Amino acid sequence: MNALTDVETPTQQTPRPPVKAWRIALKRAPGILILLTLLSGIGVLVFYNPPRPQMLVSAVVWIAYDVFVGIGHSKRPKAKSTESQKSRLVHQLLFLAGLILLFVPVPGLTGHFATDTLTTAAVGLGIQIASTLFYFWSRSYLGRMWSGAISIMNDHQLVETGPYRLLRHPMYTAIFGMFIGTAIVSGQYHALIGVALGVLAYARKIPMEERVLREEFGEAYEAYRRKRWALVPWLY
Repeated sequence: MNALTDVETPTQQTPRPPVKAWRIALKRAPGILILLTLLSGIGVLVFYNPPRPQMLVSAVVWIAYDVFVGIGHSKRPKAKSTESQKSRLVHQLLFLAGLILLFVPVPGLTGHFATDTLTTAAVGLGIQIASTLFYFWSRSYLGRMWSGAISIMNDHQLVETGPYRLLRHPMYTAIFGMFIGTAIVSGQYHALIGVALGVLAYARKIPMEERVLREEFGEAYEAYRRKRWALVPWLY
């Protein structure tokens, strides 16, 4: 008898899928623990300091934005190249941390930098809603070229119409406006830290994205880049 016939070949186990929280993939056991701890902490803080009605309205606007982005992810075609999972995870964590800090009343950071009035709330919500609509409009011009991650699609084209006639990153301008609008609605210092993390997320992402586009389109992108502002006309 062949000795190999007495040796059992171990069955290969299929790895368990990761836990996903807001489209962020985490390893199963640590992911569940991290997620439960985070949700418990947020729940306690919100329970002892319930959100004001204007903050609930701001949250609804963010949910509408997230649903829109989620639909875009589900329809996204396969990319020719995309950023690494590690790089994407860093961006997602910075963004999510900033978003949480816009809303969660962190002890010691609940002092007000803006007056808590209906006028202030209306201004903040106006900025947030207008920025969200600007995001939707900008996103519509990218079509199938859009991706949450830094990606190059098959037959990728350089879009120069709509808001892209003036700005290179109009969707990021819109997201900054959404962060700032919610921070004004909150009026509390923890929201300013949230804005800072949001800015950090895109300050990291923009140079990476422009480097990828420069490698893909060469001089055509350099010419485009020289004629357009990055985020804010006549400022940056």
